[in-house]
Amino acid sequence: MLILTRCVTIPVMLSGLLLGAAIPRPGIYLILAFDIVFAGLWAPLTLGLFWKKANWPAAIASIVVGSTLRLVLYYTIPAEYAGLDTFIPPIVSFVLFIIVALLTQKKDPGFKRHGVVDYVPPEEDVVNGEDLKNYVPPSS
Repeated sequence: MLILTRCVTIPVMLSGLLLGAAIPRPGIYLILAFDIVFAGLWAPLTLGLFWKKANWPAAIASIVVGSTLRLVLYYTIPAEYAGLDTFIPPIVSFVLFIIVALLTQKKDPGFKRHGVVDYVPPEEDVVNGEDLKNYVPPSS
């Protein structure tokens, strides 16, 4: 994975340099970069934290489609509809995440929460520095 990451870094850097040299608009590119990350990662981060049926196939599909759609809309949407290219991809990514997660539940049932500590010590133990003295790990 590290070798792949290092190999992909060079073409990404070169494409960024070429794009920046051809059309120098750094402010727009900064906004586009944040929008691509937002479009691809909002659904997996939100649903991955709060929805028990979230799984990795849904996360991968959501990231790829949301990020790609944002980049495609940047180049294809007319100027009079500016702004829609920012709002549409996260919604599509969110809906796609739910659909893929529900369709792949039998293959990958979702995240299992291992070792979640839900012990809240009494206030006097915390003040005295004895917050884990009475902790009993949950049995599985």
